[in-house]
Amino acid sequence: MAEQEYDVIVVGASFGGCVAGKVLAEKGLKTLIVERASVPGEKIVSGTGLPPTVFLELPWLMEAPFERPITGLVTHFLKRGQVQTTVEVKCPMPIAFGIYCRPFISWLAEQAVKAGAKLMTSTVATDVIKERGFVKGIVTDRGEELRCPVLIAADGMWSLIGIKAGIRKKVAAEDIMNGIWLDFIMPSKEDLDQALGGDNLMMFWDPAGEMLPPHGIVGYFGVFPCEKSFHFGIGTVISHLAEKRINYDDLYSRFFQIDYWKKHFGKAKLRSRMWRPYPIYASLDREQKGNDRTFGNGIMVIGDAAGFEATSSGAGIHTAMISAKMAAEVAADALAEGDPSAAFLKRYEERWKSSTIAREISDYSRKDISRHAGNEEQMKRSILEVYAMPLMTLSL
Repeated sequence: MAEQEYDVIVVGASFGGCVAGKVLAEKGLKTLIVERASVPGEKIVSGTGLPPTVFLELPWLMEAPFERPITGLVTHFLKRGQVQTTVEVKCPMPIAFGIYCRPFISWLAEQAVKAGAKLMTSTVATDVIKERGFVKGIVTDRGEELRCPVLIAADGMWSLIGIKAGIRKKVAAEDIMNGIWLDFIMPSKEDLDQALGGDNLMMFWDPAGEMLPPHGIVGYFGVFPCEKSFHFGIGTVISHLAEKRINYDDLYSRFFQIDYWKKHFGKAKLRSRMWRPYPIYASLDREQKGNDRTFGNGIMVIGDAAGFEATSSGAGIHTAMISAKMAAEVAADALAEGDPSAAFLKRYEERWKSSTIAREISDYSRKDISRHAGNEEQMKRSILEVYAMPLMTLSL
């Protein structure tokens, strides 16, 4: 059985894991990033938006491969299968930057490797090594023992490493959203600009629940724009898939018959599709996330593994990267002091609890939307309060 020693091992080479690896390597630490895919980001074809707040903590991200700035939100409310009303919010500065996850993560991985981190791909961390109450590394699917005094779990919402370490519990199916996301391309950027009405994120909500069950964030169709392409998708809680016998293909076929869609996005061509489970719905409260804490003897968990997606918006990329920086800095301090104990690593939790992460995961305004299921007008008001009004305040 092969055995190797590192200062810090990071499990997962996605948004958080790559940032942690870069920060650690820049501090001169022998750092290993373990990734199950053959190429970082290879299985993530989705597109999304990155809030600019992350630049305050990680200014070097401004050199990343962004697709377009997003300066507005267009909210459409559906009724009897057509757009009934529309509300548009514009801001004088970007509220997000459109990205494709795969090239963005690949770029992040390159930055970590350039900084000196070692990237081990096509490798699954199947268990943690425990000795005298401390996590001392991981065991891989090849039987390798990779050892370290500090382990950072960045292995996503299922976080096998967090579970094996005894820090988190399995997330229940009824607390997870799932959906098929579609990637479209337009003939040109100008065609997409015209369809979107500018650099806008576009949401189609179904407050009456005629097409989708309106449980909190569930009940929307979203257009997430890139340069001349866009990602389109819906999400619904997994338990509703069985309960309502939802067929995504039928649902999409119905939506694409909406007059608004045919008029504005009729030129769009489908490029790819993917199933995507994600923990947005699980973020309604900490208990549903399955997390009691985010640290232990020799280990810290970050990003989705720690349940750090923003509760109201569902955004989680920026919180993953910010938490990664915090964990990496605490890991470096712990190694300098020779103390990787939970008593020392608790500083990581103290840091994120006094940051924007704590504020975003404790904002339960989206949970209130589900109270109004069946009340169409109240659902509309709540949707605007949770999603549109925060953008209006940015423009003041």
